[in-house]
Formats: sequence, C-alpha cells, structure tokens
Amino acid sequence: MEPLAYSTLLGGDEFSNWRAATQRPPLLPTATELVRYDRSGAHVTLTLSAPDTNNAMNAPMRDALWEGLANVLADPSRPDVTLRAQGRCFSTGGGARRIWPRR
Repeated sequence: MEPLAYSTLLGGDEFSNWRAATQRPPLLPTATELVRYDRSGAHVTLTLSAPDTNNAMNAPMRDALWEGLANVLADPSRPDVTLRAQGRCFSTGGGARRIWPRR
C-alpha cells in the first residue's frame, strides 16, 4: 500500500509544482552519495546506497532517486533499469515528515 501512496504523491500536481519551482542542477550519470547510477551498455543500475540507515527514504534520497530515474527516462536509447539497494534490506520506507518536510 505504501508504494502506491508514494507513487501517487510523486505523480501529483503538488510535487510537480514543487519540482518546477526548485532550482537544481541536473544529476549527471555518475556516482552520488545516496543513489549510485551505473551504466553498462544498454542497462542502467540505480542503487540506493545508504545502508547505515537501511536505505530509509527521506527527502534527499527521494530527490536523488527521482533525478536518477529522470536521467533514465531522458535517455533516448531507453536503457533497461534495475533498482537495487546496498545493505541488509532494500528500504525501511520513510515517514511523511522525512519525505515532505514542513515549510
């Protein structure tokens, strides 16, 4: 149920408006601190890489994952994608306050 709710939030107008109003440099397809982007031929692997927090989803992790996926979608070669995680679990999820901090 949580993935459905999270996907719905990401697809909503409020998130789209926030992304449009937030000035950020584009993520280049290189290693980042929270989400690694690795490409091999026509395949991209995005790896959640915060094993010390069991890859808990928070605002910076959300943004890094969003930008990694946006890079894949913008790639005209349409690579296959694998989403993985470092550590003992994929993700412990995250609370709404961690994902959507109060303004």
